[in-house]
Amino acid sequence: MGRWMPSAPIGDAGRPTVTRHVEQQGPGVEQCVLLERVQVGRYARLRRVIVDKDVKIPQGMQIGFDLDEDRKHFTVTDDGMVVIPKRARLKG
Repeated sequence: MGRWMPSAPIGDAGRPTVTRHVEQQGPGVEQCVLLERVQVGRYARLRRVIVDKDVKIPQGMQIGFDLDEDRKHFTVTDDGMVVIPKRARLKG
């Protein structure tokens, strides 16, 4: 498990990510909004993703890099943001 990082920024300095009570292992989150109690597994990569509360992103999962694939599982906005709903159960 990673460590709890309340309101800690994650990602590249030039690419802001808004977080709140996120648990993450390793880098790989850029231009995202992660709400409360989101866990990001080791080696997972997120780009332009909004993750609602109580979601666990499995180890190694990539979201936001292949929007056609993401549309099969999530909502993708017209401008390419992937939205993961509250308490979504993701399989790695």
